[in-house]
Amino acid sequence: MVILNSGRCGSTVLMRMLNAHPRVLSGGEVFMRYGRAYEGSPRRPDPLRYLRRDMLRAGRRHFVFSVHFLRAQHLRPDLVDVGLEAFMDAMPGLGVARFVLLERRNYLRVLLSSRAGELRELWHVPPGVPAELQTFAFDPEIVEIGVTRMRLVEWLEEFERGFAEARRLVAARGGLHLTYEEDVLPDPRVGYRKLCASLGEGAAAVEVPLARANPFAIREMLRNFDVVHRHLRGTRFAWMLDAD
Repeated sequence: MVILNSGRCGSTVLMRMLNAHPRVLSGGEVFMRYGRAYEGSPRRPDPLRYLRRDMLRAGRRHFVFSVHFLRAQHLRPDLVDVGLEAFMDAMPGLGVARFVLLERRNYLRVLLSSRAGELRELWHVPPGVPAELQTFAFDPEIVEIGVTRMRLVEWLEEFERGFAEARRLVAARGGLHLTYEEDVLPDPRVGYRKLCASLGEGAAAVEVPLARANPFAIREMLRNFDVVHRHLRGTRFAWMLDAD
């Protein structure tokens, strides 16, 4: 099973919960490990062969892995170098039979949560540990993801297009569409149970291993909230400033 997502959407907590299931092995972000292992190397193995070798560790268990699928993320030219549809078409040949899309509808919070994590150098918080507010200024005119720079509104349009394509491709393959807002935020066990059912397994009792790392309102996080508000005012993304 591959879980397609953008990051900062609950994928890690779901993957850790699945990894605690006796019939599942979580491979995590396979292509991120691939990139780190061969960074700067002139001779890199084929990334799909790297994935296949990782899958063999599962033995008779289900292997589940996560891919950040937007064009500036794991599938970008300097890493896996393949479009989303071609990537999904290649998966059955590797034994990947199930596709899941995990979408956080508030794309702005994905971007801001990523920036907060980079500044804190802390991406995940264990249960019972209070989250720490990280405040920062955010320039909506220059937002960088990987090696790509665009204006904030252009990135939100890119997320919108990317998820629209992913929803179409996953639905065409009989896959599962989860959302952060409905399947993770209220209780990650909701998404976990749906993933287990998609694998044809009962949901073994597991703990929720992580708490929210960034539960704060965007107004609290951004030192220049008014600047970002003006940038998004009048756009179809303005609602994201005041929502989870």
